[in-house]
Parts: sequence; structure tokens; C-alpha cells
Amino acid sequence: MLDLSTGGILCILATIVIVFYRSREQLSRRGLPLPPGPKPLPLVGNLFDQPQENPWLTYHQWGKEHASDILSFRVLGRPTIILNSVKVISDLLEKRSTIYSDRVRAPMLNELIGWNWNFCFMPYGQRWRERRRVFTRHFSPSALQWLHPVHTQHSRILLRHLLSSPNEFRAHLRQNQTATIMESVYGMEIKDQHDPFYDIAEISMLSLSKAGIIGTFYVDFLPSLSHIPSWFPGAGFQSLAVEWGKYVRALRDDGFMKLREKMKQNTARPCIAKTMLDNVNLEDEKAVEIARDALGIAFGAGADTSLATNLVFFLAMALYPESQHKAQAEIDQVVGRDRLPEFNDRPNLPYVNALCKEVLRWQSVTPLSVFHATSQDDVYDGYFIPKGSVIVANTWAITRDLQAYPEPEKFNPDRFLKDGKIDPNVRDPQAHIFGSGRRSVLNPSKANSTTVLIQFCSARICPGRYFALDSLYSAVTNVLACFTIEPHNHEKLPEPRMTDGVISFPESYNVLIKPRYKEVEALIESAVVDI
Repeated sequence: MLDLSTGGILCILATIVIVFYRSREQLSRRGLPLPPGPKPLPLVGNLFDQPQENPWLTYHQWGKEHASDILSFRVLGRPTIILNSVKVISDLLEKRSTIYSDRVRAPMLNELIGWNWNFCFMPYGQRWRERRRVFTRHFSPSALQWLHPVHTQHSRILLRHLLSSPNEFRAHLRQNQTATIMESVYGMEIKDQHDPFYDIAEISMLSLSKAGIIGTFYVDFLPSLSHIPSWFPGAGFQSLAVEWGKYVRALRDDGFMKLREKMKQNTARPCIAKTMLDNVNLEDEKAVEIARDALGIAFGAGADTSLATNLVFFLAMALYPESQHKAQAEIDQVVGRDRLPEFNDRPNLPYVNALCKEVLRWQSVTPLSVFHATSQDDVYDGYFIPKGSVIVANTWAITRDLQAYPEPEKFNPDRFLKDGKIDPNVRDPQAHIFGSGRRSVLNPSKANSTTVLIQFCSARICPGRYFALDSLYSAVTNVLACFTIEPHNHEKLPEPRMTDGVISFPESYNVLIKPRYKEVEALIESAVVDI
């Protein structure tokens, strides 16, 4: 991050920018205020109010202090608008999607580190449409069904690892997620934790997690700083970006290039990448580039979000044994103890499905949605929202809505059930933890209403959510069928705390993982042999 000691030079630049933006804002405001928020200082605005850690907690607290679900703060003249409720998110990101569908310019993330190939951060336009369309086609529920055996296979390998060395559960979960994604996406087999793809995924996602929250680096507010050389005092972000950029390029390129080589040799295994490339002209460089970019996103984002979610699951089971026991009783009743759970058991496991929803809600691993930007001035509920504002949907605040989720800090899968079935009247956290709002795919004037509805449903949230949900279900059911998760040495676990970043992990904790019954070892070994 840029050192404040360089403020002498930056002050001149900042003053010019501030005067320009403040004068333009006063002319455009039409007498209306910005949404409430912390009181800004002269010139720098809320530079020192901007939270440095877990900003979603601060944004939620500001909402309470100002009794408002829409908030704002300004840094160097640039407004950031915080949306803390489903209603406000729906009113702006969905109902006014033509205004709120743009993406924020993020110099550190996209231009310096090199994440600009990721369609999640692209401005709305042709490049975004092309990549998202390809990704969605290959990550729909129907397109992913053939990968259920891959999830099952790796979940059972995870069981064997947990049986042999339960204290290393974090490493086993990371290997499980990386191996599942690499086989699914590129048809590559990852056998141990020394594979270079572990470091590629981990460091790439670290860069995304740190730089993905706009404003973590001052260059996001003053893009001209991107031209400062790395040796200049306070410009260490330049060296950091170069180092991170190497891994981000490898994330996009390495697995893809290895798959292409195997396809030339006719040795490529069935996988999403092969299916994708089988349907494009390999002489068409643009088509190949689109496929490469879409596949890189699947490998990078999927590994870390799934790992973080599984760590939340293990923590919840240790803290809330009654929920664990209920899920295990349901699995015993439906599946029995002479086999392991399968995907075709899913419809008959309502409590387990509710537990998965609660894992996603209780400690969201993506507490802030991907930032949006306004493409023109707007007025909402008497507040002025300038063109170019950063729009932040606070997913974590939604998961703490007392009306939707009484006692939100408590892990309680029963909140999603009624009469032994999933209650459709309870807000499904999946509708928001995978992203909020919509980025239009079609021009409604040129399509019928049915087509627009289909595109609305597919474009409003993360297209990789079905793969993530399959991964979570497979891990949860297999682990609960075989193991009991308890606090280590019966020690009281601390209240859960999550790390900072775009992808948020539970802080380090220890648990005791032990077989539920004496036949578990034989059951696991027979299941792995049968793969």
C-alpha cells in the first residue's frame, strides 16, 4: 500500500482532483444530499474513515448509526455508495440495472496486477458478454451433472486423508478443492500438495482478495500513481503488482496450455476445457482466448471460495453439535451405514440441504459483492447518486437481517425448514452470497419476454454457483456420514472471526475429527477402491 509519507507530492494531485470533482458534484447535485455517512474532512473527505479491515462490519455499523440502508462516503472526491439491505439492492442493482451495471475502474487489480481478463471485473460490453456466455454454457446445472462422479471421487479421497491424518484437515481440504477443480476444468490429476498449481492458485487469489476491495491501494483513487516507478518512496505497490501478476498470468495460462498440448497428442481426458475447445475453431485466436479466460476464472475463484466455505462448515459443526447430530441422523436414515452418500440422495436430505444453506449464510466467505459503478447520475429516496460512484452491496449485512433471519449470529439450519421440507418463504442466502444485481445481456426491445427472463436469471449472480454448491454438498454429506467434528481436547472454541479480503476465511482454529463408528475405516477404503 502507498505510504502516507509521500503526501507532499500527492497533495497537489489530490487537490486538483478534489476541486474538479467537488465542483462537478455541486453542479450536478440539484440540491439533493448524498446518502448519509461519516462526516468528511476538507479535501481528503473520508480517507481516514475508510475501514482497513473487515469493511462489511463497519458498513453495517454505519447503517445502524445513521438508521439507513443506503450510505455513502467520499475519498478524494469519489463517492462510494453502500447498500445494506435486499430492498435497496433490488431497487438499484436490479430494477435500475441499466444505470448500475457498470464496473469500477480498478487500476491496481486490473491494470497493474493483470486481472483484466476476468469478466467479473470487466466493464459491460462485448468482451464481457462473450466470456460470460461461454462460461455460463458450460457451468449450468445440466452441463455439470456429468461431473458429479468427480466430486464424489475426490470427497472420498478426502475421507481417506482425514482418516489417516485428521489434524491436517486444512491441507486436506485445500488439496481436495484444487484437485477437484483441476480435474473438472482441465482433466489434470493433482496427487499431492507440492504441485505448483497450489501456489499459483493461492497467491493469485491472495492478490484478488487484497486488491479486489477498491481503495485498499491509493492508486485506485488516483490512477496517475500507476506511472510512478517502483523505486519511488511509497510506491511498493508496483513491485507487489509485478510479483502477483506472474501468478495471475500462470493461473490463466498454464493449465490451459497443458490441456491444449494433450489435445494435440490425443491424450486429453474428458473435462470442461476439452468440451469447450471441441466446440470452437482452434485457428480462431479470439475464440481460443475467450475460452482460456473463462476457464482461468473457474480454476482461480472456485478453489478458494470452496475451501473457505468448507472451513466454515467444519467450524460450525464443532460449535453447534446439535446441528451436526441432526444431519448425521438424517444421513443414517436415508443412506444407511453400508454405503456413502451420492448425489441422487440429495432430494431426500432436506436437513442437510438446509445445513448447506446455513453454512453459506452464517459466515459468508464473500461478504461484499463485486463492486458496481453508476453510468449516469441518479436519485433514490431523496438522495443524489453521482455518475461514476462506486456501488458496494454488503452481502454480510443481508445475512444479518433480523427480519429474514432471527438470531442471525446463531447457526441454525432449522430456520430454512417447515414441516420437514425447505421453506420457500425463507429468503435463500444463495440469492445474494453469489453476487447481487444484474448486468444486462440482452436488449429487451429486441427479445421476447421469455428470453429476457431467462437471461435475467442467469446473469444476475455468479455463474459458477452450481459447481460450488455441488462441491459443498458432496463434502458435507461424506464427511458427516463418516466423522464427528468436535472442539480439540474439548476446549471451548472462540467465537468465529473472519479474515479480511474479497474472499474471507475463518481465522485459525483446531478441531478433533474422529470416526463415527468402527466400520468407517473399512467403508472408506472400499469406497476409494471402487472409484
